[in-house]
Amino acid sequence: MKKYSHNAPKLKGAHRKLRVLYKKIPSTTGCMDNLDTCKSWCCSCQSPQVLYVEFLHTWKDVLKYWALPDILDLIEHAINAYLNNNPVKGCIFHNKETGLCTQHKTRCFNCYIYGITPKDKFTERFNRFKEMYKDRPDVILHDQCPLVEAKKKVTQKDIDKWWNELVDIEKSIGIKKKNINDKDDGSYRSYHDHLLLYLFPDVVLNQMTIVKGTITDPKSKEACVRSLMDCLKGNIETLISREGNERIKKD
Repeated sequence: MKKYSHNAPKLKGAHRKLRVLYKKIPSTTGCMDNLDTCKSWCCSCQSPQVLYVEFLHTWKDVLKYWALPDILDLIEHAINAYLNNNPVKGCIFHNKETGLCTQHKTRCFNCYIYGITPKDKFTERFNRFKEMYKDRPDVILHDQCPLVEAKKKVTQKDIDKWWNELVDIEKSIGIKKKNINDKDDGSYRSYHDHLLLYLFPDVVLNQMTIVKGTITDPKSKEACVRSLMDCLKGNIETLISREGNERIKKD
């Protein structure tokens, strides 16, 4: 996986444009009203892909408002998500006890359009995933949530336009267009991948990859995660405290 750098002076303006873009997307109804019924299965079973500028937008907010123990729990959750070889996994910002998103105010583009993507387009993508995992009975796929409704009709043309705006914002912080994709060198990936790439050096990421590919026993994998967190806790705390202080000064 490729690490990315960004143009820090341009980041504040990019995040301002990001918030303007999100406001263009029609608000929805149906989700929060049905948590007791659906148990927020979309967030518990799916991990949204986000662009790097979106990840940084959320990470900035986490550093500014979250307590250190909660940030450490988030990092551990991200490590566990990466080590989980099941391609269907929940979002690291999903709170299983409440069913709510712990970072709903900075949720990504894909969360905004989930449930309101035109059915034919969503079905096309959904069928590709079904074919991809047809030999994996352990992989449970869900169709688009039927409970969510937009207050204004959304067309594929709308979504394509918003996506192009989002790509322009991503490019504005220094990400090359050729890297805005979901491949190994791409900047379009899950929150947990972004977080691990952002925080850890290559040597640690390589160790995680070895554990992911060689250790299958859950208890052994859990022990590896605990050992990794214990070894890195001091460095992580220093990094988070420094970044948080710098972020507050800039804001």
